Amino acid sequence: MLSLIGAFSNLFFLQILIGALLFTSTLQPKSNYKLRLLILTPAFYVLSIALYGVLYLSKQFVLYNTLYYFLVFISSFLMLQLLYKEKKKTIFFCASAGYLIQHISSQIVMIIRAYFPLSLDLGTSRGLLIFTLSQIPVFIVVYVLFYFLFGRNFRPSRENNQIENILFLISFIILFTVELLSSLRDYYAFESQTLTTVSRLFSILCCLFLLLILVFLSNIAEMESEKLLFESLYQKQQEQFQINKETIDLINEKCHDMRHQLSLSDNSLNTGELKELINIYDNTIRTNNPTLDTIFAEKSILCQKYGIRLSPIIDGEALSFIDPGDICSLFGNLLENAMEAVIKLANQEDRIISVQVQAKSGMVFITSDNYYNDTISLNGGLPQTTKGDHNYHGFGVKSMERIAKKYGGTLTVTIDEMFHLIIAIPQP
Repeated sequence: MLSLIGAFSNLFFLQILIGALLFTSTLQPKSNYKLRLLILTPAFYVLSIALYGVLYLSKQFVLYNTLYYFLVFISSFLMLQLLYKEKKKTIFFCASAGYLIQHISSQIVMIIRAYFPLSLDLGTSRGLLIFTLSQIPVFIVVYVLFYFLFGRNFRPSRENNQIENILFLISFIILFTVELLSSLRDYYAFESQTLTTVSRLFSILCCLFLLLILVFLSNIAEMESEKLLFESLYQKQQEQFQINKETIDLINEKCHDMRHQLSLSDNSLNTGELKELINIYDNTIRTNNPTLDTIFAEKSILCQKYGIRLSPIIDGEALSFIDPGDICSLFGNLLENAMEAVIKLANQEDRIISVQVQAKSGMVFITSDNYYNDTISLNGGLPQTTKGDHNYHGFGVKSMERIAKKYGGTLTVTIDEMFHLIIAIPQP
């Protein structure tokens, strides 16, 4: 009975799993994620306990430790694969990070235990229970700290295979080194408490340094991937803008000619509907900025089609210092996002998009307001995509923020009954 309690008091698997989950906030969960987590956690925990019992009975302490640590790590890796739709290398990184955090926490606990020992009889179930529970506060503090320092800002690299391979190699080397050295240290731990403590402190510093390297390389890879994606989207927007500009110019020219021809036609000719269609192009928005004129001409036609009232108050000359390509990308994303939101509204009266551009006190302010009916959550001040694919959607507002920062400006989003977006850019 006591050996069974001792086995269940070993929380090594759960500690690795929780540490790994700190880095999964941006990963794509599989279907029935909560149910999977509820079923798989106790199943793999029991498996880890079985490994603990079998390997412990071998009496080969170094071999037991190394093999046990490795197999439990693999168990956490396999469980994460069953929970998330990510590459094996990304999952392996999360599991490795979880192992590092567990190792740091456990070494802190062992140092505290060495210098502030508890008067407990670990040969009793009560002593084992108290000893296990006494470790939990330390782990909670360490895990919460590491989540805010590293976990919540972790962004897995999904496109940069070269850095992914480096991360995978480093993770594997870390896993093997930490496991082997930990086993050897534990084997000789009783020979010198001071040397063992120094070894544990050095181990903590090494794990912390390696975790910093892993997170740093991963963030670089993700930023590089985002940069390449932004550049690709930017180029496509420029190509589409040029096509739209040529098309709208041609349509406006033809409509202008047709309007004069209709004015000379027989009044008995039923041309009312045709004139109304032509007037769509006669009512194009003039902003004193050729790029904005083209963008609003295209979007105005789409707004009329879907019953959206576009209310622009635009001082296009205030944007004369901004590159036309950036104007195209910024306002293209702004209007597309707003139209996508209001087109879902059942009440036609709420399908309104207000856009303003004005210069004031040395700043150019670009504001957009519209109603919405989706549940919008903010992360880092930016709205998260409501689309299923988080890898390739949700870049519209990010792209706008990048352009604002390029000119020394800021982008702010606030949400109440309406969605408010404000871009403030200093004038040169």
